[in-house]
Amino acid sequence: MTETCRIVLADDHPIVRWGVWALLEKCPGLSVVAQAADSTELFDVLETHPVELVITDYAMPGGKFQDGVVMFERLRRFYPDLKIIVLTVLKNPAILARIKASPVDAILNKEGSLDDISRAIASVAAGQRYLGASVIAALADADAARQRRLLALSMREIEILRMFLDGMPMTRIAEATHRSIKTVSNQKQSALRKLGCANDLELFQLKALTGLATFSTGHPGMAFDSADAGAGPDADTDVVRDPGFDSRFHAAGIAP
Repeated sequence: MTETCRIVLADDHPIVRWGVWALLEKCPGLSVVAQAADSTELFDVLETHPVELVITDYAMPGGKFQDGVVMFERLRRFYPDLKIIVLTVLKNPAILARIKASPVDAILNKEGSLDDISRAIASVAAGQRYLGASVIAALADADAARQRRLLALSMREIEILRMFLDGMPMTRIAEATHRSIKTVSNQKQSALRKLGCANDLELFQLKALTGLATFSTGHPGMAFDSADAGAGPDADTDVVRDPGFDSRFHAAGIAP
């Protein structure tokens, strides 16, 4: 960034824009050069005002360039050096994870500390990403809950999910696992319930967030439940897991 950081504020609520403007105007080296109420105004401003940073809301309906992640990706495509800080009221962990995976530099909650904004600006100016404390907490809580659900899956359920998420039809899965179609269907439905997925669409959304299909289906350090040792191909028993063992889930990005 230049010696003076030039900023555009984008939010569909004027009181938010002016509140942030009042805060930033007190900070040395920061200058708010323009404001925007939607994506149309934001890109119009960027065409005429050279800036180093955009502080923007996630949801700004009505603009011709949409809002949210679509807008963030367009900003990055047309202004690759622009720093992007998202200031949002949203607390949904799935949405926050989607924003985090997008090309933004910082995410802050509007209910967070005002000091978060200046800390975020300093971090992104130094080339670092920044997450506000409440954003970190929301993502951590979601990761912990997701890990608990994943740990509840049996090895056979994971095996079926992996093949299903790879695009294999249930009939082929039954053939590959030497089980009946009824058994593999029941095991898949059991896995969906444990993961909190109501349908296949939600399962694929979970895959997109966690990399579910990359899970290992076994590990030499994991012991099967004793009933599993003599179980037939249609049996479905859970495994006994070392509470400290999390490498199966490392690929999902949720291991501590």
